[in-house]
Amino acid sequence: MAEAIRAQYTPSLADLIPAETIQILERITQYVPQQITSLWGYELPLYKSEKLSDFLVCLHQPNKLWQAFESDTSLRQIIAEPLYGRLRTLAHRWTDDIDKVGQLISNMWLEYDYETLPTDPLRPNFFFGPKSDRHFLEVVWASRQIFELLSSEGLPEGTYRFLVTCISQLGDEGWVAQIGRMLARRENSLRLFIQQLPPNGIVPYLTRLAYPHIDNPTLREQLERCYELADTVDLDIDITNQIGDQLGFECYFNTTEKALLFLDHLAQRGLCVSEKYQPLRTHLLQIRLLPDQKLLHGFSHIKLGFHPARGFVSKVYLGYVERDIASYVVRTKPLSDL
Repeated sequence: MAEAIRAQYTPSLADLIPAETIQILERITQYVPQQITSLWGYELPLYKSEKLSDFLVCLHQPNKLWQAFESDTSLRQIIAEPLYGRLRTLAHRWTDDIDKVGQLISNMWLEYDYETLPTDPLRPNFFFGPKSDRHFLEVVWASRQIFELLSSEGLPEGTYRFLVTCISQLGDEGWVAQIGRMLARRENSLRLFIQQLPPNGIVPYLTRLAYPHIDNPTLREQLERCYELADTVDLDIDITNQIGDQLGFECYFNTTEKALLFLDHLAQRGLCVSEKYQPLRTHLLQIRLLPDQKLLHGFSHIKLGFHPARGFVSKVYLGYVERDIASYVVRTKPLSDL
């Protein structure tokens, strides 16, 4: 993977991601086969001037992942023990046609935090995507099996009971696309990424979960602007035996033009610092989906994080995807393709 990371580190990206981060990623991925992923990218904070970046890798091809584990030990370069051995077991179960846990997994993600990359780079956060056609009780059962396998730091029974509540309260109005644990941060909670809520459906859903800050005026005003400016708004929540204070609103756009308008809005609201605004705008304007490219670079989305004590923060997600799955992943059309 290191070669691809190095090749895609363009001058405009260098204005957003520090060279030190790329050097760390090159070092830990130098022996990792590119075959384990067709989709990877960066999460960049827009609310602070420092050039910082998380690194994300999507694992969606179970047989190729297992082959990488089975053929050599290169994945030890990006995953430390004991997580390496535990993830190896899960990867094997994912290839088993009769394993009930493995057959429920659609994809998995590894997320490397910029806070821990310099000191503990091999302990990523972990997410898995359950298949959307499975009963919610199967999803809860599999979640428990997966996270008890991956970490000896178990979650309380109440967390899984509340996970039942979170999924059942969706009804037919949405689905939990990813369930994760922030292992790098050693947080004792689950993070849920919820997609396909109906327009303006986030507030009613949070109300059903008894979110205690639902009437916060700053929250309601900014969420309304998200709905006005974005084509889709998805929801992130953290849960224990209840919903946590922290929320995430993931804003997706059909065109770069609309994404740039949202970026302008963030800058006007003080949610995107000047040191990030112009470099990101320049970078987005340079993105092209060329017909001869095997690996395509694209803008994914902008996320607004909310906490009642701290207000809003913003992050942008930029990704790289192989052409054969790009039509399923790249939503925002570059300006040249409008």
